[in-house]
Amino acid sequence: MAITEQEVFEAAEQVRGEGRTPSAISIREITQTGSLGTIQKHLRKWRHQEVLSASSNNPPPEPVLNSIRQFGEQLWQLALQSAEKAANLKVRQANEELEVARNDAEEALDAMEKQQKNHDGLTRDLQASQKANEQLKNELQLNQDILHKATEKCHQLEGQQSQHLEEIESLHQDLDAAQGTSEELSHSLQQEQDRTRQLIHDQKGLELELQRALKQRDVQDEELKSAQRSAREESLERARIEQRLDSTQGELEASAEKITQQDQNISELMDQIRKLELELQSQKTKVESEQEARLRLEKILQDLKVST
Repeated sequence: MAITEQEVFEAAEQVRGEGRTPSAISIREITQTGSLGTIQKHLRKWRHQEVLSASSNNPPPEPVLNSIRQFGEQLWQLALQSAEKAANLKVRQANEELEVARNDAEEALDAMEKQQKNHDGLTRDLQASQKANEQLKNELQLNQDILHKATEKCHQLEGQQSQHLEEIESLHQDLDAAQGTSEELSHSLQQEQDRTRQLIHDQKGLELELQRALKQRDVQDEELKSAQRSAREESLERARIEQRLDSTQGELEASAEKITQQDQNISELMDQIRKLELELQSQKTKVESEQEARLRLEKILQDLKVST
């Protein structure tokens, strides 16, 4: 919900009642709503009304105006024009300085909002990087499980190969013992040879399967190394993002200090405007006193003329 002009005016009156100078930040602390840009816009209008109100509360008295019209209109006009020119010059200079300070404050507020948006974007990037890093960890764990299973299978194949070699050795021993026997032994020998050839064929198949498993393990090792490199790159990127966040935080703090200084400058300008108004009032009072003295002098002169 957007903050209203009346809410800003009431908050500014409350801040001034506490003895402080109203600013966009101090008003935001009270209202707890509205953007700094909107609050600053309403605050400028409130300050303008304050200046107009202060200027219109002290008009020249009506008796003085009547006396000036009757006895010293030319003198009063000259004094008033001189005082007004000096006061207007000072007020105009003060307004120009105040406008410059307000523009600086608006630029600082815009910069703060941009830095806040940049900070939010960096936070989202960091969260996405953390999520991707977690996914890479899961993939790495999966690849490690696959590698472990392939290693166990290789060990199993090696055990079967050793068993087959032992059987071949046993058959060779039986073949040596059976030499010189009958055709039955020769027939048995032929059977054993066929079995041996089958075992050799099976051994070759197991060796091929072992080679495929080793190649698959090499591929998985490469994938594991790639995942580790990606994890290191993600860690470096996260470190860079955190560094950028620290830098952005420092810039935000510097902008806040600059805004505070600008608010103090605005307060000093307002005090100077009030002093100028008091000087103008003093000059008006002085002119009134001179007019009263002139009236008394003219009355004395008239009395003297009548008496002579």
